[in-house]
Amino acid sequence: MTAPLTLDDARILAVQAHDGQVDGQQRPYFEAHLTPIAAALAPFGPLAEMGGLLHDVIEDTEESAVSLHRRGVPAPVVLDVAAVSRRIVPGTCKPEPYLDGLIARACRRPNAARLKLVDNLWNVANNAALADLDPGKASSLLHGRYLPAQRALIPASMLSEEQIEQILWTLDGFVHALAGARSGPAEAHRELERARRLQSAHGSTG
Repeated sequence: MTAPLTLDDARILAVQAHDGQVDGQQRPYFEAHLTPIAAALAPFGPLAEMGGLLHDVIEDTEESAVSLHRRGVPAPVVLDVAAVSRRIVPGTCKPEPYLDGLIARACRRPNAARLKLVDNLWNVANNAALADLDPGKASSLLHGRYLPAQRALIPASMLSEEQIEQILWTLDGFVHALAGARSGPAEAHRELERARRLQSAHGSTG
C-alpha cells in the first residue's frame, strides 16, 4: 500500500511536474504561481495547502487523478484538484466552457471552490502586470473570466469576509516579494526562498 503523500512530497512533485513551465510574466511556475496559492491556503490545513501546490498538475502536466491516487495523494485533495481542472468535451478537441463547466463543477465542492477562488484572486492580483505585457489579454481575462467566476466562487467557498481579507493580504505579500521589494510579510520571502531552493534541487528555474 502506498504511503500517504506528505506536504514536502507534494512540493517536490509539483516542482518536478511543472519543471520548465512559466507563468504569464515568464517567471518559474512553481515559485510564482503555486507557492503563493499554497501559502494563502495553508491556514485552512495541510490538505488545503497540498491542493494549492497540486491544483494545476492534472490540467497542465502528464499526471492524472489515477496517478495522483497511486502516488498517495489523499483522496479529498485528488477530488478537489480534479474539480478545478479543465476538461475536454467528450468526442471533441474543445475545452469545456469555463463558467458553465469548470467553475460550476468547482462550486459543487466548497473546498474546491475555495481552491479555485484563491487561484482566481492570485490571477487578478497579477492582472495589472500582465496588462503591461498584453493589455488585450489582461482585460479579456479580467472581465470575461476572473470577475464573473468570483461571483459564483465566493458564496460557494463558504469563506467569511475576514478569511478572504487574510487571503488577499497573503497574496499581496507575494506580489511585492516577487517584484523584489524588501518590504511585505517575511513569510512570503521565506516561502519564495524555499521554493527557489526546491527548484534548484529538483528541477529547473524556467
